[in-house]
Amino acid sequence: MANVILIDPDSGCPNTRPQLGTLHLAAMLLQQGVTVEILDLSVLPDGLARLQALLNDNTIFVGISVVIGPMLRSGIAAAEIVRRFNPDLPVVWGGVHPSTEPDTTLAHDAVDIVCLGEGEETVLELYDAIANGTSLHNVHSIGFMENGKPVFTRKRHEYFDLDSLPALPYHLIDLSLYKRGKGPEDFFGLKGEQILSIESTRGCAFRCTYCVNAAKREKFRKMSAEKVISCVEDIVNQGVNSITFNDDNLFVDKRRAETILNEIIRRGWKLEMFIAVRSDFLAAQDDAFYELLIKAGVTMFGIGVESGSNRVLDHIRKKEGIDVTFEASKKLAKHGIKAWYHFIFGFPGERREDLEATYRAMYRISATNPYAQVNLNQLIPNPGTPSCQECFDMGWPVPKTMENWADVMVHTRRMGRPAYVDEELLDWFKEHLDGLVFPRREMPYIESAWNGHDLSWREV
Repeated sequence: MANVILIDPDSGCPNTRPQLGTLHLAAMLLQQGVTVEILDLSVLPDGLARLQALLNDNTIFVGISVVIGPMLRSGIAAAEIVRRFNPDLPVVWGGVHPSTEPDTTLAHDAVDIVCLGEGEETVLELYDAIANGTSLHNVHSIGFMENGKPVFTRKRHEYFDLDSLPALPYHLIDLSLYKRGKGPEDFFGLKGEQILSIESTRGCAFRCTYCVNAAKREKFRKMSAEKVISCVEDIVNQGVNSITFNDDNLFVDKRRAETILNEIIRRGWKLEMFIAVRSDFLAAQDDAFYELLIKAGVTMFGIGVESGSNRVLDHIRKKEGIDVTFEASKKLAKHGIKAWYHFIFGFPGERREDLEATYRAMYRISATNPYAQVNLNQLIPNPGTPSCQECFDMGWPVPKTMENWADVMVHTRRMGRPAYVDEELLDWFKEHLDGLVFPRREMPYIESAWNGHDLSWREV
């Protein structure tokens, strides 16, 4: 019978990979002899029933890890089951959303404790305090209600040493639940039936205004190359050769990255890998580096372009212009490496000419790079970020509850009418651009896909 139950709520989309956060916490607890169960409600249709069956008198607490969006409502539903089993059993919430929006999280009846920031060391302190009945005030980086008021404990000043992370307990999850079909579709450019992930860095050297890293403000840290190779080996030992790196930018330390790639080649592993990267890094690399990427199995990059407008890129502190993305795309096309180019619509203060520039950039990349995939999403105002505060300043209603924050994601996915997007701009977008597609093939396909749309704005 499990001492701790860790839950990944339903995100509204099927998970194609186990979530690393809960696996990390489970690894730390198991190392201390604590029994753990993991429930991923995105892949378990009967997940809530399983939760009910797992709860027992030996359960010390239930942990729920969430980001903004539908996971919040799913987490609340799970917490309600815990409440019905035992109203006094602590429900602990962690993850990006509770860390950046602790007040509304802690105010909810489904929440007893919030963990702020990294959880690997906090979860051990918290388990000891609850299991032994000692004061929560001695646990670093948490929040809880006391006498009707929120209390936040001392922040942990030392960051977690990523090299000290134990091997991940894949035996706690049913990997078959994450297998994909054998159809032609790929995921992040990966075609393997089974995909697993590695997080080899944390924090970010940049502070883009829309990004959760601007709210978390964590120091950039990295695993050693040797530890990364150990993590890759653990995945290979599971019979899996498709890997996504969850790093915001694996290549901050190029020498370390080259060491990892060369060791993968030396060991003869036949991998396919998805890696997030900045355009300015790719644009600066020579042919030899691209050949190294291909030989090691780098199949696809994820590139956050965000906007085709240099005015917007400057405003969101991207620290690179659109021309560097065109140069990176040119080099990727030359070497036949796929890339997923992400753009965002709806930055506060965005103008029609900015959106036109974004679509010209999307069109140019698609038309000149047969290995490119582009997509456009509406801005998600993540709490604690400068962009979110700009949205509030422009009249967007401040979410007061977890349910309000859950609906933010639904609202933006439907391209609704948030207050921070100019109504005329949104109407123009829906009339001229909404529904346009950017196939990853030759120009004639793109032209036919855009038939019937006024494209006069497209010309530079």
